[in-house]
Amino acid sequence: MSWIDHELNALEAAGLLRDPRTVSSPAGPEVVVEGKRVVLLCSNDYLGLAGDARVSAAAAAAAKRWGAGSGASRLVSGTLDIHRDLEHALAAREGAEDVVLFSSGYLANLGVLAALTGPDDVVFSDELNHASIVDGCRLSKARVVVYPHRDVDRLRRLMREHPGRRHFIVTDTVFSMDGDVAPVDELATLDATLILDDAHATGVLEGVRSAPVVVGTLSKALGSSGGYVATTNACATLLRNRARTHVFDTAPVPASIGAAAMALEIAEREVWRGERVRELARRLAGEFGRLGYEAREPSAAIVPVIVGDAHEAVALSERLLERGVLCPAIRPPSVPEGTSRLRVTVMATHTDDHIDAALDAFASRPRRASKPRGIEAVFVTGTDTGVGKTVVTAAIAKSFTEAGKRVAIFKPLQTGHGDDAGWAAALAGCHGETGVLLDEPLAPSVAARRADVKIDLQRLVDRYRELRAAYDVVVVEGAGGLLVGIDDDTDMADLAAMFRLPIVVVARPALGTLNHTALTVDAARARGLDVLGVVISDYPDEPDIAERTNPAEIAKIASVVGVIPHVDALDVEDGIRPDAFDVTRYLEPPLRG
Repeated sequence: MSWIDHELNALEAAGLLRDPRTVSSPAGPEVVVEGKRVVLLCSNDYLGLAGDARVSAAAAAAAKRWGAGSGASRLVSGTLDIHRDLEHALAAREGAEDVVLFSSGYLANLGVLAALTGPDDVVFSDELNHASIVDGCRLSKARVVVYPHRDVDRLRRLMREHPGRRHFIVTDTVFSMDGDVAPVDELATLDATLILDDAHATGVLEGVRSAPVVVGTLSKALGSSGGYVATTNACATLLRNRARTHVFDTAPVPASIGAAAMALEIAEREVWRGERVRELARRLAGEFGRLGYEAREPSAAIVPVIVGDAHEAVALSERLLERGVLCPAIRPPSVPEGTSRLRVTVMATHTDDHIDAALDAFASRPRRASKPRGIEAVFVTGTDTGVGKTVVTAAIAKSFTEAGKRVAIFKPLQTGHGDDAGWAAALAGCHGETGVLLDEPLAPSVAARRADVKIDLQRLVDRYRELRAAYDVVVVEGAGGLLVGIDDDTDMADLAAMFRLPIVVVARPALGTLNHTALTVDAARARGLDVLGVVISDYPDEPDIAERTNPAEIAKIASVVGVIPHVDALDVEDGIRPDAFDVTRYLEPPLRG
């Protein structure tokens, strides 16, 4: 099977080949790797209970009392007293009527989604949900609609667009790779059955999250293995009869159940453990920022340190291991392309010395802030139509082609008979393509309606992701302004959010631009979009008073990352010789290659 070697070589070339380290010591804040004792900064054992002597003793006692295995599935002869005792304890903790145990949290998500949904139902899933939720959605017979991360407004519109017998919303509570929290309170107000995956929240976040179905795990904060679903009596009975990963799976082994039961008791008594985790996570995030790393604010135990390139993430991980810290790189498909990272996690049993040692290891890396890093993808929008977005798109793309990068320009929607992407690509010397071409020069929503065309947004997102995987830099040019409609419920800002791209706003230098720029930037930030800055386009050789003063005023709204002068005969339809297009020098970092 030579094709396997080909697949492995491709993974290695992309920096995506895994070779996990072997740990030769029990779980704990320090472990032994390759004969060397290192600080463990990547475990899901958040409360530090996996290696706790009391938990280990409980596991051994359960094995001695009940045996090494359960012998059968729960519906045959595998339901033991120890299983029901833990289900009752978990139900009390969750404030639920009943709990159903599974052999893993992964199997719990597969089972619950397939068992509760049917062909006439619609499941709405956050785009950053864990793989177990994604796979559970695939195994269900329901129609699955993926909504932009944490975007409740967009979710509401999608629910109106996709009627069904029943609506379900499924989301992580704490997202496993970004560490942020779902807007649970808002989701609970929507007309749908809410399913929460609480795996990374259990034992760490305070309070009980209210949802009719809560999936949990025994393998993270509770230091054992297994999963569960906390729900109503009726729903639990349905799962015991219909969830295939429960019905046809051998019951969880007694040792893991005994360990989890003891860990649950300890977690409820020793509340300092969750408090310690949150304290350490906040400290690390703050220190990482001061060291020049792009670290996201933690909501629980997870502190993502975004690197971007997969090879760079692996190199950073290797340097940390050399300095006594184990924290493997997280790469696609676990995270989106271009967002490889170190997923730093803390444990309640980490001491201050452990954290100091970890920070010393991270500090040994040159600070990223000392050299601004170029973009890998960007969404170019404008204050309105005709402001020079295509010129700026070409300038950004050419800056990176001149730096030796493989660049693609993508125009998801083109209205009128022009070819903005092709024209800009000719100037930049790179690949260019258009997603959907609509003949009439109108807003996309109007042009599509008049042409009786349904714009497939998911197809545009998929094509962008394909380009992102194939090129070093992708420059996406929007149609019209940021709030121009794509359909009745979606605008360009929604599309940028679906692409998860930072925004560059193109503005005119003349009178009236301040108001338009402020409105566009405010609209972008209100959607949670990162605004890289403003490029002022078509700046005249002899500016008037407004044009002379506007750049400084715009800089008060957002960073000015370029002022491109007027270029004679620069017109999308008339064209211009590519060798005469030399405006890239007017761009500022991070828009320069």
